Amino acid sequence: MLYLQTVVRSLISLVVLFVFTKLISKRQIANMSLFDYINGMTIGSIAGELATGIERNIWVGVISMSFYGVAVFLIDIINRKSVRARRFLSGTPTLLFQNGTFLKKNFAKAQISVSEFQEMCRIAGYYDISDIASAQLESNGRMSVLAKSESQKVTLADLNITPQKQATPPVSVIYDGKILDRNLIQLGKNQSWLMNQLKAQKVALADVFLGMVDGEGNLSNYLAKN
Repeated sequence: MLYLQTVVRSLISLVVLFVFTKLISKRQIANMSLFDYINGMTIGSIAGELATGIERNIWVGVISMSFYGVAVFLIDIINRKSVRARRFLSGTPTLLFQNGTFLKKNFAKAQISVSEFQEMCRIAGYYDISDIASAQLESNGRMSVLAKSESQKVTLADLNITPQKQATPPVSVIYDGKILDRNLIQLGKNQSWLMNQLKAQKVALADVFLGMVDGEGNLSNYLAKN
């Protein structure tokens, strides 16, 4: 009898979960807001308790799941109707990089590091930050990148050009005013070379938020603005 009750309760919880999932939306996990994510975990937890909590009234769990499901459904409607509510509940995009300058305060606000920023750029298809005009972190956690007009993606096949050698991704050598010695050594460079490059570009080490060396051995520096 106990096993049969467990099967029946599991089936009911699965049906309720399916119904509310269909009602709420078809958004992918990456596009869920923080509110959607929290409610999803809560509803899933209630569903598990509903299936295994044999000693409890099954309808208490169904009502609780229904409450959270309806809350998500109503919030979704409010988000579509009100811009202010959407900004409050889902957040707003955060500008991280613009016109060759990192916005340091926004990095702290978004709670991401430069390494994570570079990873997001690579995922978006941009290995060289000098190709980027601006980048912002969207409210769903993804990053949108706007390429410079002269850096729009054109394949070599479109131009009937055969590459001479494989392109090498730029390597970070300075982060927030500090030299990354290990990366310099991997490039076959040293601090003296780096300081001479900074001197030639009339840039102080303390002012550089991110410095990168490309495959040709050229140093590109990006400053930060608070």
